[in-house]
Amino acid sequence: MQTSESPFDEGTGEFISLDLESAKFNLKLTERAIENGVKNRPSITTSRKDEIAVQIDSYLNEKVSIAKNSLCNRLRAIDELNEDQSKLSIQHITKIFESAKAELKTIYRDWDSALFTARRDWATGEAELKNFRENHDRIGPASYPEDRLKHVGWIFVILMLEIILNALALGDAHPDGPIGVAVPILMFGITNIAVSFILGFFIWSGFYHITNAKRYIATILSIPLILFIIFWNFFLAHYRDAVVKLAEDSLNMEDTVSLVAKLGGKAIDGILTSPFFMDDIKSYLLLCLGLVASFVATNKSFTLDDPYPGYGQISRRQKQLAESFNEQQTSAFNEMNDLIEDYSHQINSYLAVIESNNTALNIRQKDRKQLFEKYKNWLSSIQSAGEALYAFYRDENMKARKSKKEPKCFATTDFSLSENSKIEDEEVKQIPSNYSNFQKICKSYLAELNKSSRTYQGKFKDIEDMSANKGLDQKFMEPVVCED
Repeated sequence: MQTSESPFDEGTGEFISLDLESAKFNLKLTERAIENGVKNRPSITTSRKDEIAVQIDSYLNEKVSIAKNSLCNRLRAIDELNEDQSKLSIQHITKIFESAKAELKTIYRDWDSALFTARRDWATGEAELKNFRENHDRIGPASYPEDRLKHVGWIFVILMLEIILNALALGDAHPDGPIGVAVPILMFGITNIAVSFILGFFIWSGFYHITNAKRYIATILSIPLILFIIFWNFFLAHYRDAVVKLAEDSLNMEDTVSLVAKLGGKAIDGILTSPFFMDDIKSYLLLCLGLVASFVATNKSFTLDDPYPGYGQISRRQKQLAESFNEQQTSAFNEMNDLIEDYSHQINSYLAVIESNNTALNIRQKDRKQLFEKYKNWLSSIQSAGEALYAFYRDENMKARKSKKEPKCFATTDFSLSENSKIEDEEVKQIPSNYSNFQKICKSYLAELNKSSRTYQGKFKDIEDMSANKGLDQKFMEPVVCED
């Protein structure tokens, strides 16, 4: 009575129609019908189902039992999966929203204090700059190069050129070349440019000061430095002449100190006796180039900053304070925007999962309903198959009987499915679609987060627009960051 053929295909989810010929073969229906017919079984007078009919019932009900179990297993799997996927709720999205809101507020509190402090420093700088302009009669912004390092680089280039020119001029006069006068080469070049830098950067701007005292001090300090630069370059030119004059003597590199002193003495003698007379035209050229290098170095050093003393420094300080505030404000905006973007992505991703699950739930509910319909249709086919097997058996039985009288049970009993084969055609309840509700809630959460971010960023803008007087007012010295 058992068969290895399943009435339900687990892969396709389809119920398999009964093969009547296979059932006849399994039940040996033809042979047994003829055998019973020859023996006049069942008897004409019996009204109960005969043995073969009972076996047909048992065979088919076994098939139905297998199919029903398969159906129940499939329905149970669908229900469990639906239950798992229906557990997604708004609580998780609410948790994400609350975390975002709390973190956003924390960022606001941190940056509110930092920005207030930066704006207060900026306001202090504005007040100091204003007072400086009023006290020193300054109008307009300070004038100084944007790239001060470039100007310093030019001064360094001038120094290198000065050293190279000294090396060429002195080395040409010395028998051992530049190596023989390496110390004087470096000494003359570095000293010339260093004194020019001091004159241009630290002293010359004093002539532009509003007070006469500063101008007098600048005059007193600049005159000796200018005279020193002129003397130093004349000394260098006469030093080269001394090298030329003593070139025929034995110039020993090992006695460098005494050699430099001897040459220096000759150069000083030349300056004292005839400062404008030198033997070699190259010495005159070296004098001119040294004075030009000193003049250029002084000018580049002077233009490193605004001509008025201290104006460039205080202006740069104020610019740095403004840039610091703007950079911090930009960082605050970016941090808030990144946070909103990150949590918006989390909320939208979770909402997409809910939408996907909602679609899957509806599809499975439809599949569940169709599965019931398939089972009912399959039961109808089994009912027809049972009636066909009954008819075939009885027809073959009557053909084999000598007496053509039909047994009473053939007329009074029919094939019917077992009550256990039936399954309540329960109403397939549609799971209510909660996606639209979730979507509205998520939209409101994202709107609230963006609104809070705009509010906080608006407060940062208010700090930026705060006037210098308000920023320095005693009651605004510290921000109240705990306000919502």
